[in-house]
Parts: sequence; structure tokens; C-alpha cells
Amino acid sequence: GRLSDESDFVRKQTLLAITALLQEDFLKCRAGPLLFPLLRCLVDASEEIQEIALFVLRHVVCKKNAQLLAICFVDTVHNLNNCAANPNRTDVHRLIGLREVEVSARRKVYSSIASVLSSEQKLVACSRLCREVLGAVAEETITFDREGVAGVFDDAIGVLNSAEMNPIASVPSAADASADGDKASSKSLIRTAFKLELREVTIPTLIELKALFERSRSPRIGD
Repeated sequence: GRLSDESDFVRKQTLLAITALLQEDFLKCRAGPLLFPLLRCLVDASEEIQEIALFVLRHVVCKKNAQLLAICFVDTVHNLNNCAANPNRTDVHRLIGLREVEVSARRKVYSSIASVLSSEQKLVACSRLCREVLGAVAEETITFDREGVAGVFDDAIGVLNSAEMNPIASVPSAADASADGDKASSKSLIRTAFKLELREVTIPTLIELKALFERSRSPRIGD
């Protein structure tokens, strides 16, 4: 599409046109052929286009559909790795003929998304990463011999280990939070939900992965 045109001018004008259409609700903020090229603009060769894309992400996409980025985070990881091996999705609209994005660029996209997500949304995104990527690998629903799976898995591990995507990284302690009323209560709920997810999903999944890698003598066991 025009967002991948060789001309900086064409890409910029296309992005501005899309922004205007989104703001006026002539286009809807949904996953698919619109969202993923937009996210790729975050690592465009032009810094000006990167800045516009980040503005659109923060002030248009999040305003129009606050949950979209969290819900589509797993699909975003697959798209950036040009990987169609998502067992929970039968559609292929996330792949639109674009090449795999380099590791450093993918990390920048994830960091940009993390910067606009709330703690609750980060929890949703991390939970889905654990269940739909790590869990699928542990259950051998997807395997590393499929194109892009290794990149998806490594990205998922990296995101789950990052401070930027930690739902409780900026959550104050119980003592500090006590004076903040409803806000403190919300933070406490996030912390509780995170601990529950860790105990009931994340840790059992990591144990399954360790067993799988040991059986297959995978070099990833050292990671």
C-alpha cells in the first residue's frame, strides 16, 4: 500500500489522510490491513513519519478504541515476524505481504505500544502472550520449524521480561497506595490479578516449556 511507498512524501501524505479519516470516523480503528501498517510506521525510515505515527497511536487510535492495542498485541507480534502460525486465529488479515521487521525495530514498536497502554491493558496483553504464544509452544500446537515462530517466541519472552510491559512496575506499595483512594484500590486489584496470573498460568507454562526443551535438548533451555 501507499504506507510502504518508496517516497517519503507519499507515505507522509497517506498517513495524514488516514489520520484525518480516523478522526472523523470515516475509518474505524480495527485490527488488520489498517492497524499493522500504521504500527510499522513507528519504525519508518523518516523520523517525521515515526512521530506522526506515534501521535496517531496515542491521540487517535487509543482515543477511538482504547482496548485495541492490548487485544491485538499477539497478532502484532505475529505480523512483525511475518508469522501466520497463530493457532487461536484462523484469519490471515494480519499478514499483508510485508517483510519481517528487524529485531531492533520490533522492539521499538513494542516499546511505543507499551508507552500508551494502561496497567490493566498491559496485563491483558501479557496474559495473551503467555497463553497464546508460550502456551502454544509448550503444548506443541505451534513448532519452531514454522516460519517466524522462533521470532514470535523470542519477542514474547522479551516483552514479558521487559519493565515497560510489567503491569505492576509502576504500581506503588500497599502502604504508599493507601492514601490514593479509588486509584489505590484499582492498583491493588491489578497487583492481585497479576499475582494470580503468575501463579496459575505463567509459572506452570514455564515449567512445561522447560520440560519440553529438556526433552528435545533445545539450546533454548539455557535461556
